Parts: sequence; C-alpha cells; structure tokens
Amino acid sequence: GYLKYSTYQPNGVIPSNGKYEVSLRIDNHSDNDVSIKIGVSYGLENGGDLELSDNSHWFLEASDLLSDMAIGSYVKYAGNNGCTGKSCRGQNANYVSDTDMGYCYNSSYKYNANGWRIAYIKDGTAYLISAGSPECVCTNSNGSVGKSCSSNETTAGLSKHIANLNAKALTYCNSTYAYGGKCDSASAWNMVDADFQAITGATLSTAYNTSGYDSYSLINNGGFYWFATFNSSNTFTAFDWYPGERYVSYNGSKYSHGIRPVLRLAASVLITGGSGTYKDPYIISNR
Repeated sequence: GYLKYSTYQPNGVIPSNGKYEVSLRIDNHSDNDVSIKIGVSYGLENGGDLELSDNSHWFLEASDLLSDMAIGSYVKYAGNNGCTGKSCRGQNANYVSDTDMGYCYNSSYKYNANGWRIAYIKDGTAYLISAGSPECVCTNSNGSVGKSCSSNETTAGLSKHIANLNAKALTYCNSTYAYGGKCDSASAWNMVDADFQAITGATLSTAYNTSGYDSYSLINNGGFYWFATFNSSNTFTAFDWYPGERYVSYNGSKYSHGIRPVLRLAASVLITGGSGTYKDPYIISNR
C-alpha cells in the first residue's frame, strides 16, 4: 500500500507555539525501522500547519527487502548481459512445459525446477541461482566453448573450462539489480564450492560420492550441471552434480552439462509484488 504523510506531536497534541520536525517512522521486516523526514510543523499560535520539506506531496511505497525473504523463494528476474531469449528469465535448456522442464546431457534426467530462486543470504544481500540450467556447456580440447564436444580440454588443465562456465554465467547478469551496480566477477559467476557450502554447509570434496545432499532442493534439481570448481585430486576434471546417484561427482570438460549462474544482488533490491512461489514469483525493483 501507500502512505501519504503522518504528523506526530508529543502526547498527540499540537503545541501552542514553536516549530517541530515531523518524521514518519515505518516498521518493517528488517532489523531497523525506516524514518523519513516529512517537514516541519508549527505551533497553534502560528497556524498549526505542516509544511512539507520540498513543498510537494510525499509518497512512500511499502516494500520488503529481497534479502529478508526465505531461502528457495522464486524471483522474477531476467538477465541482459549477453544471454539470449527465454533463458535470460531462467527457462531451462530444452524446456518444453512445466511437466517437461528440460535437460542437459541425458534426456532421462529432466530438471524439476525452472526460473530463478534465492540460493542464500549473506552480508545483507540476496544471491539468486538458476533453479535448473538455462543452457548446456562443454569445452573442447582446444579450449573453445560449445554445446557438443568430442574431447576434453587439453590447453590449460581445465582452467579454460572453468573460465568458460563463468563467462557464460556472467551473461545472465543485469546491472539494474547487480551488486555494485555492474556486471563483473563479483556479481555473477557459475556455481562454485563456496555456493555449495552456503547452501549445504559442506564442501564439494566432502560431498563427493556421498548421499544425503539430494535433500536440498536447490542442489538436487533433477539434471546434470557443472560446478566451476576443480576436483583437487585430479585437475583435469571439475565437480558436477550426477542426478543418477543424486550426489556430487566429477567429469572431464567434453560432457555437455548445465550451467547454474549465481547472481549477487544489491542490498537495496525490494519486493514490489508476488508471493515467492513458482507460479507467483517475487517481483523486484531497485531504487
């Protein structure tokens, strides 16, 4: 809703004289109230009028910060930094319908979620992640990125593959909402070990070949996808999610698995609508 302006005087009574600042205090879901200076109020001897500070009408839209919302909530978001088509809105690769949400590498393992979700909250900002995977990526032996590759990267011990994953993820950034107001490596990347830890509390190495992490819906999305993190025991492979066994595994770069962009948003991003469900995602704004 909207609030126009509200005057406040001690004990609810306008004093007979003097000049007083008038503020509007708004309780909200964050730890701190919001206080807006409206203007000044004059005592009754001087008319008892409220004078707005800019001689105009004040309106305040009542909104919640996205960073106060529940982990896993869905958010209506679209990247614009080089991504294409409906994938920018988080639509999965090979998506058909809400009963056939797409896949990467193997059509027997379909993604079970679509769009964008809140992955975690850290340092007062929300981190979004693709619910499934908006595109499938592999890296050829010469380091070139593709959707179908014949042999593993051999140019730089898989570091080119990691760079390709992060470069693809960066195209899903939107500077309107991005942390720092720009699209760079601090605001967008492909899911890495630190993100996995923020969601599950465990490292990828700890979770490797271990059951139990499929209980996290943000991790077990039904399909194959890459983590942009080397397998430390073998620098020619990167960690991935293996949906067949529902655990963290690793593979060479020739396999066309999904990317999962992680987007750190600005602390000032607000909710202006929606309920956070898949059918009714949060609508956001940044003022």
